[in-house]
Amino acid sequence: MFEQDAYTHSADRMRQLVQAQYAQMAVPVLGPPAVAVPAGVVDGLPAGVRLLGGTFQERVLLRAAKVIESAVGRFTPIDPRR
Repeated sequence: MFEQDAYTHSADRMRQLVQAQYAQMAVPVLGPPAVAVPAGVVDGLPAGVRLLGGTFQERVLLRAAKVIESAVGRFTPIDPRR
């Protein structure tokens, strides 16, 4: 996990941040179906799950997302009155 504004600390820290994201960069390039699902709150911040599927497996992903959403329920991660 990286602290907020980690990329501003040093060139070495920026390289570490970019290297940690390599796996995520392949998704838009390769184009597999994917869905991000809210999964709760951790230390007062919203958390989620990113699901990736095989080619033409959108229905499987949507069913999995529905299971996660049903288990988690609705929540407001950040108080909108602040």
